[in-house]
Formats: sequence, structure tokens, C-alpha cells
Amino acid sequence: MIERSVIRNKLELHDLVANYIEGINSQTIVTASLNIPGLHKHQSKQDIVLKFIKKILCEKYDLIYLNDINNTYGKYLIFECLEDPHTLKEKLIKEESKYPHRRILDLDCIHNKKQISRRSRKRKQRRCFLCENDSDICIREKNHSYRELAKRAESLLESFIKGEVLK
Repeated sequence: MIERSVIRNKLELHDLVANYIEGINSQTIVTASLNIPGLHKHQSKQDIVLKFIKKILCEKYDLIYLNDINNTYGKYLIFECLEDPHTLKEKLIKEESKYPHRRILDLDCIHNKKQISRRSRKRKQRRCFLCENDSDICIREKNHSYRELAKRAESLLESFIKGEVLK
């Protein structure tokens, strides 16, 4: 089952991002990260994918790259958003859904220090990597082992690199 420490560490990373955002003079921030469980996140592969995503986001949208935030639990790319945040969130949802391997992407839009969620946009919640149930339910009910999730995330990461980066 998913370890409680993995969830707690993810929340700590969100707090780190929130603290970073506090110091930015922008109403809207976009963060990009990967949904990969655990501490060992295949750093070189993660860097390849995030570099690719950084390029795509800066080319396609009115975003300015600001910085990376790194810690033991993951990496976030931080962008300033210069377009309507609600419209952008819809575009980011489409980016996350464009290919099956993009399920590892986590593209968040934070406006006035509040995350614009799929729910607030009346969109379906993200699906679990493994069973297609609502991912929040699987996390809360601990439906899958850490090993299962990590193996699937690794497969999606490799598929992302082969399907988009190396194309």
C-alpha cells in the first residue's frame, strides 16, 4: 500500500512551492511536475521530460519560465502566466490528456494563491494509473501498492521519452 510518508512528503513539496510563490509578484503561476511516487524518481529521465515540457509550455502559451524547485521528493518548474488563468487551465488539462503517457504530468495553475482545479472547471478528476478509478479515491483508500504505482509510473516515463522527446 502507499506509505503515509509518501503522501506527507508530497504535501511538504506543495508547501515548498507555495512558499516560493509567496515571493513572486504575479497573480498567476503555473507549476509543472511529474506524478511519480517515492523518493527515487529516475532523476535523469525526469529532467529530460521536464526540459521537454518546459520548451512546449513556453512555445505554446504565454508563460515565462522563472525557476526550478528541487528537493528529495521531486522537481517543480515554475512559470509566470500572462494569459487568462481559467482559459489556460483548460489548455493545460488538454496537454495532460493529449497522450496516455502524459498521465504522469501534473500541470497546475495557481491564481491569487489558489489552485484552479479540474473540479472548479467542472471537469472529470484524474484517473488512476492502474485501474481507471478516480485517482483521489485510490490514494485515499490505498488501493494499490507503492511497487505497482512506481512500476507503472516508470513505464509511462519511458513511453513519454520514446513517444515525444526522441521523436
